[in-house]
Amino acid sequence: MQGNFEGGEMNYSEDYAEFLKKLRVEMGSWVEKGFMSYEQRDKILSHYSTVSEVQTKAGSGRLITVVSVLGAILVGLGIILFVASNWHLIPKIGKLALLFSTMLGTYGAGYYMRYVRENYAKVGASLIFLGTIAFGANIYFIAQIYNISVHYPNGELLWVLGTLPLAYVLRFRTILTLALINLLIWLGMEASFWLREPQYYTSVAAFIPLYLSAGLTLTAIGLAHRDSGRFSHYHGPYLWLGTFVTMFSWYIFTFGDMFRSDFSAPSLVPFYGGMLAMFTCAIAGAFMLDRQTKTKWFVAEAASLVFLMAVTLLLVFNNPAINEAARAAGRHYGSDTKSGVVTALSLASNILFAVAIIGMIVLGFVRKAAFYINVGLLFFVLDVIARYFDFFWTMLPRSLFFIVGGLMLISGSLLLERKRKRVLASFSIKEDL
Repeated sequence: MQGNFEGGEMNYSEDYAEFLKKLRVEMGSWVEKGFMSYEQRDKILSHYSTVSEVQTKAGSGRLITVVSVLGAILVGLGIILFVASNWHLIPKIGKLALLFSTMLGTYGAGYYMRYVRENYAKVGASLIFLGTIAFGANIYFIAQIYNISVHYPNGELLWVLGTLPLAYVLRFRTILTLALINLLIWLGMEASFWLREPQYYTSVAAFIPLYLSAGLTLTAIGLAHRDSGRFSHYHGPYLWLGTFVTMFSWYIFTFGDMFRSDFSAPSLVPFYGGMLAMFTCAIAGAFMLDRQTKTKWFVAEAASLVFLMAVTLLLVFNNPAINEAARAAGRHYGSDTKSGVVTALSLASNILFAVAIIGMIVLGFVRKAAFYINVGLLFFVLDVIARYFDFFWTMLPRSLFFIVGGLMLISGSLLLERKRKRVLASFSIKEDL
């Protein structure tokens, strides 16, 4: 029976009905084959029936966690709005007292409820999470109180540095997720100061490959965490956030207009250098750890990340040459040639994106990782909608596009089911419909 961790606490899976139904069928077969006695079967079923009854009567622990975290976020926003709206009426000492008492009070109450009394652990965890929100708000409020003129992205970086270690110490994935989101926000804020190219003052083109690289780096760090044993608990936020950022950035690259713009930015080379170093260390560490765990499909997963990072960097640092070649071809042969270069790049990007979506969904089923499947399906839907109105609108009759796409998916599902039946047959297992 699989479980999940949050803050170091073990919680049984929430959905027992289907599990118990399959367990009764399986154990009936085990008894018939002599793998266990009737008494052993009854004891095991009694145990899981009791757990199911407890979950039904006590309520969902996951629901309590979600509700308490949402409550913490709303309280945090309310406090920030209250302080901001009455800011001019409060003296400096009062402002400082209010800010620190709020932060220390929520931290203290959360710690007491979770670790001292241990009677409301989930609510205590949400109060500690609220404390991290108050910590970040205090950074900006204190800077405003004393009119501190500083490099404002440093405030976001301080928030990350103050919460990331706390997430590892307390084993809170909620705080880790908040820290990683703030880190991505800091990346955009800091990069905007480094951009010296005049064409980017009002453009976001340079940020797309930057965030694509950041998403790949987070995903690689998640792979290293997943097989590390001690730190495997933290891999989730890295993987799902990194995967989502990667796919969203790449999704923008599937639009042809992206390849008409110059999205390279020489002034951002230090950012790419830093992320490439972290990416390389994470992939190397993940490969070393996989030699012990032998995770299924890991090599394909890691190789895909390496390939995408290489393609991203190649596009970024060769984008001026690509654009110049397209412009030269347009001058020499006419504008249609330039459009042809852009179309070819856009088509290649769309094909790779479609392959990545299918690969992610398959990987999700193989690994039994729901977030891979969910992210893959999300971008499958977005890609179909975008291509319907964008790329394939003029290239194919709309009905033909959907028919061909549907037939490809059905053919793929037939091949997968055929392979699955062969595997089951080799083990003399018959699958129920």
